[in-house]
Amino acid sequence: MHQSYANKNAVIKPLEGYNCPVWKQVVFAASVTATLGASWLLANFWPSLMILLRLQACSVTQASYVKCQLEDKRVLLLRVFTAVYGSSVPASGLKQGPGPSVSQYVQLFGFWYSYNQESNMFVGVPRMPADLHEQLERALPALIATETGGEWTDFNPANTWPRRQRLLTYGSNRLHIPKPSFVQVMWIQLKNPLIVIPALEMGLWMWSFAYYMYPAVLLGIMLIGTVISGNAVYQQRKKLTAAFSKYHLVPIVRKGYVRAASVAQLIPGDVIVVLQGMAFCDMVLLRGNCLVQEAALTGEALQTRKVPFVPAQFPGAKYDPDIHRSSTVAAGSVIQQVWNEKDEQDEVLAMVVRTGLHTFVGQMVTPLVDRHWASRQPELRTPLGLLRQDILKFFLLSGLVQLVIYLVLLPTFVRSHLSAKSALLQLMLLVLNTVEPLLPAIMVFVTVMALVRLKKQNILVSDQQKMMIAGHLDVVLFDKTGTLTTDQGKLHGIITCESGNMEGLKSEPIAWSADVKKLIALCHGLVPLSKGKVVGRLDEQKAFAYVEAAFLGRSTVCLPLGFGKAQSTKTVKLEILHRFEYDSRMLMSGVIAKADTSKSERAQVLIKGAPYEVTQLADPDSLPKDWSQAVYYWTALGYQVLGMISGRVMAESRQDLSKLNLVNITQHTYGMRLLGFAVISNPLRSDATAAITELQDRGRLHTIMVTGDHHLTATAVAQATGMLNFKRKHVLIAQPDAIYISLSTACMDTASEN
Repeated sequence: MHQSYANKNAVIKPLEGYNCPVWKQVVFAASVTATLGASWLLANFWPSLMILLRLQACSVTQASYVKCQLEDKRVLLLRVFTAVYGSSVPASGLKQGPGPSVSQYVQLFGFWYSYNQESNMFVGVPRMPADLHEQLERALPALIATETGGEWTDFNPANTWPRRQRLLTYGSNRLHIPKPSFVQVMWIQLKNPLIVIPALEMGLWMWSFAYYMYPAVLLGIMLIGTVISGNAVYQQRKKLTAAFSKYHLVPIVRKGYVRAASVAQLIPGDVIVVLQGMAFCDMVLLRGNCLVQEAALTGEALQTRKVPFVPAQFPGAKYDPDIHRSSTVAAGSVIQQVWNEKDEQDEVLAMVVRTGLHTFVGQMVTPLVDRHWASRQPELRTPLGLLRQDILKFFLLSGLVQLVIYLVLLPTFVRSHLSAKSALLQLMLLVLNTVEPLLPAIMVFVTVMALVRLKKQNILVSDQQKMMIAGHLDVVLFDKTGTLTTDQGKLHGIITCESGNMEGLKSEPIAWSADVKKLIALCHGLVPLSKGKVVGRLDEQKAFAYVEAAFLGRSTVCLPLGFGKAQSTKTVKLEILHRFEYDSRMLMSGVIAKADTSKSERAQVLIKGAPYEVTQLADPDSLPKDWSQAVYYWTALGYQVLGMISGRVMAESRQDLSKLNLVNITQHTYGMRLLGFAVISNPLRSDATAAITELQDRGRLHTIMVTGDHHLTATAVAQATGMLNFKRKHVLIAQPDAIYISLSTACMDTASEN
């Protein structure tokens, strides 16, 4: 939603600029004191009042705030940030002069917009430079040329891309997380109207009526609880800042030499040598491979193999980090191993594509450190507005009750000849009593208990306001594999296809064809480590061991195709010539390989993936008529089913093979036939059903499962966890490329009506 909304606001028109003069700040502080915090509360509700009380009109170039108009004619008051050369914030539309370069920018819905003086517009800053793809296409041929005697000085030279402009535009590679201040955190806690008004009320009690014990006890409880809750938030903010403030040196390729530079100095377009450890920027691989763990980003503790980006495999398409994930190493992931299959002595190189807050992890961290992030999100504006409305309604209702009481007692005050001072005190108490004295103490106690409970669950609370917003959430989304089901998958068996007919499920490898065994041994995401250790998905590891395959190298596998006494004579060595990494859009992956015993034969292509996608690549004459019934039967039981096909490749040279991809593979192959279907079991997690039941019953939350598996598999898992109740209506939303979303019963009526 953010991206679609941002696309509608490619530019933002500033209507008027404002700054914050000192005398206005003094007047505003006085008004807050005189109105007992009411002016502060109202100014946060109505920007026009904020402008009247705190701001003064000025030019946009000198402004601290700007009133902007979006393309949908909405008018917002946005804060203006100023960036100078070498700072850590994005900027563009630069003002050049004899002094340092300066830029002004605003942030809207998590996206940056920089001020361009010529057009008098705030222009959206892309997360990745628009011309970086052209730079990438120039750098790759030059890198290949260095392997045949080309000059390294011709590789990514600085005079062919605007490095200085990008440095000014994107700043240094920092997440720009401000160090927390205990005083600032406490000020945020104490300026809550629900605390300020009762504190003034208790102070008035002590001053006017010399009544000390009860107000002092309440005030002490409220202050102690506020300090405790504020300190808890402060300590968690410190941990968050420390986690993202660690920087080290990286080897950077510049002017034909490898030099050491701080990761904070990296900008989009720089080329670095990839090393093991944490990735501090989004980068695309140019040469070599690496094994990364993206648990911090995806929540799944699985290693993923990354491969170099080859433009020839994506003709007519520009590089996009969000699409070409198999070649992109995201910031926040851990690089566990690097290697170069062509030459183990050569370095693994990558080009930086996104830095700072523009990276994957930067977009995740922004909501944690930006207190006003939630108020700028269209989808969160409703619960946030409801929260503010509830507070305002509470003040109005409580004030109305106090007014009625005051009017009822007014004749008594008149008959008793109450002095003017006493009447004024009664009126002040009327205003202050809109918040009951015990309410802040109760709220502080409840907040502290909530922070303690969340800390025990390892949940970070960077701002209490976000905790209150979380209380308005009504939908919880679940992934299937690894969340509702375990990631301890197991190959249940193979439904083989022989002579154009579907056979039954066969669990023993002795009953599988040689091509099926080759596909299991080659088509996977496994990576060999030292001493025979293999890492990757557990179900692929088990299947790899089940066919008794073994790695002889990173791209060479030894596979016995015979058993018993004949095993030694039927062992073949398979070499992977080209890989098709898993494509989330096509829902399949594959390899091109060749056996050492068939040098005269063409290389073989082996592909596995979603049944209905894979079968479209096979020769229609090779598909049995009842293949869909077999898929339907096993997916309805909750199993994951993968289709497997095989064929021969017409291309012979590695250069021609490198141009093949899953889109054009059918144009360069023949004899594509269905081998069968792999049936994989993913048992439910032991706590999945209990968690779903508690959310639906106690939390009264709607539960949604999002998965790329077959919709019958998703339905079976949802039914097993209790997410589906067939006594009520349900809906299945199907998106392109067979992405299915199963919604819980609580969402069905609304979805059906729409």
